[in-house]
Order: sequence, then structure tokens, then C-alpha cells
Amino acid sequence: MDESRSIGATAARARELLGQPRTIAVLGVSSDPHKYGREVFEVLREHHRVFPINPRMDEIDGQRCYHSLDELPESPDVIVLALAPTVSETVVATCLDRGAVIWLPPGCATERAAELARAGGAEVLADICPVFVTRSLQAGKE
Repeated sequence: MDESRSIGATAARARELLGQPRTIAVLGVSSDPHKYGREVFEVLREHHRVFPINPRMDEIDGQRCYHSLDELPESPDVIVLALAPTVSETVVATCLDRGAVIWLPPGCATERAAELARAGGAEVLADICPVFVTRSLQAGKE
């Protein structure tokens, strides 16, 4: 498959995933409104059930913040790694065996993280922004 078809397929899958309500875990949510993890959390929770995850936070905007995937009350459909790229590489192993799509947004992804996730049997979306996809879906509904 050539590169352009691969990217198109990824964008189509991203729209499919976010086009209907899902349960999504966001690893790397932040209390800082200027951080990417915070933006992902805020945008996705408008349309989906979102579990924020950060080991240093107990709450965000009055919502419980989980310290790890193991604390979640249910398995998410999608796990977004809103983390530094090298951290994504080390955390991806904890996301495997959950039956969730692993989403590695731009600036959070490395080829190694994607390869590790695929080798572990996960479906991977990489280098496409869930915030952009959500906003473009909403613009299309207006």
C-alpha cells in the first residue's frame, strides 16, 4: 500500500472511531489548559465518555482522574497517549491486551511506539490528531 492510501485509511478510521460515542482513556491529561493532554480531554469529553489518566492528579474539573489504566471501571474503546514521544514508547506496553485502539497523536508518536503497539496485537492510529478529527466531524454536522 502506498503512503497516501495508508494516511487516507487512517483518517477514515479516525473519523469512524470518533463519529459515534465511545469510551476513551486519555493518558497524559493535564490541569494546565495550555497543554495538549488537556485539550484532548476537553474536546473529546464533549462527545464521548472520557477517563482522564495522570498518576499525579486525583481530579480534573470535578471529574475523577485515574492514576493508571488498571483503575478504570471499564475497558476503553480507545486509548489516546497524549504524552511525550519517549514516554509513549515506555507506556504503550501497559495499553496492550485491553482490546482498545491505541492512538498516538502527532508530537506524541514515534515509529517505535507504533511498532511496539502493533507487535502487541493492537490496532494503532498514529500521526493524526483526535482534536482535529473531532472538530472536523462537528463542522460537518453544522
